[in-house]
Amino acid sequence: AVDTERRETEAKARAVEAERQLMEAKAQALETERRETEAKAQAVEAERQLMETKAQAMETERQLMEAKAQAMETERQLLAKERQLMEVQVQASQTEISDLRQQLKAAASSFEEPVPAPLPADYPMTNDDRALIAWAKRNPLETEFKCFVRPKAGVNELAKSDMYDVQSITDAGAILLAQYCPNLTVLPQLQFTQVTDIGVIELANMCVNTIDINLANTRVTDTSVVVLANNCPKATKISLANTRVTDVGIIELANKCPELTESTLDRTGVTDAGAIEQVTKCPKLKLISLCGTRITDEGAMAVVLTSPQNLRDMRLDASQVTINGATKLDSFLRRPGGRRDLRIQTSFDIANGRGFAV
Repeated sequence: AVDTERRETEAKARAVEAERQLMEAKAQALETERRETEAKAQAVEAERQLMETKAQAMETERQLMEAKAQAMETERQLLAKERQLMEVQVQASQTEISDLRQQLKAAASSFEEPVPAPLPADYPMTNDDRALIAWAKRNPLETEFKCFVRPKAGVNELAKSDMYDVQSITDAGAILLAQYCPNLTVLPQLQFTQVTDIGVIELANMCVNTIDINLANTRVTDTSVVVLANNCPKATKISLANTRVTDVGIIELANKCPELTESTLDRTGVTDAGAIEQVTKCPKLKLISLCGTRITDEGAMAVVLTSPQNLRDMRLDASQVTINGATKLDSFLRRPGGRRDLRIQTSFDIANGRGFAV
């Protein structure tokens, strides 16, 4: 009976031990399941944080895009306002041009073209006038007026009468040159001469096919330029640098000589009105030089806005254009769709924001 009781006790102990091991196994399974649940929760939390980060990034990008859109809208509004301002300035310049036209008409109605009388025998004439006249007599069919330089000693390339200094040529030489050589079309070497309106008027009356004339550094005024414009409508190149010509002559030149391709007006009395009129009425213009003139920031921008597509070179050195105006011109040309083929020369180094000596 004791042995049976012992065996029953051992069996119960084994059953208890089996139940304990089963409970431990269940506890381990529950612990494993808990850990898996925690890992899943951590993964879900990580994914949530990642989604929040992505949402924040998208919100930041949205705000950046809105800021860019606002900046572009602001720039568009500024450009629109600037264009409106330029249009107002152009209209003001057009009004000024209209007033100048009225003045020009009034001046033209009272203008009496001087007709040079035959030169008297004792008319003051320089040796270079005589040399020029001798050349003109021998070349009545010549189309180009050439200034012959004196050759070096021992070189006999030209007749002595063909060697002259243009700075000593006067109206006497110009008048007789026009009378002896009416076929002249190219007169590029009248600069620095003593020729005045009288000589230029005779040249304009006789040499009506003139296409290229250089009157820089002479004493000509609007009077002869008006006659030149009316008599020589085929002119393509003209230089009036350092003369007393004003908007009156330039506006008449623009209206009567639409074939102009080069116009040099440095150090003349030209203002915004004359410059705008010339680029407006001369669609073939490639070069306009306004160095040392009274053109302003507003006038320069108006010239660019109204200039023909052929214009490639615009020179504004030593004019009244400021560094702010030059910077605006540079920005306007560089913007998308701007005139990148147009070269504007000013007295400023735009890249470094300072002026430099011309």
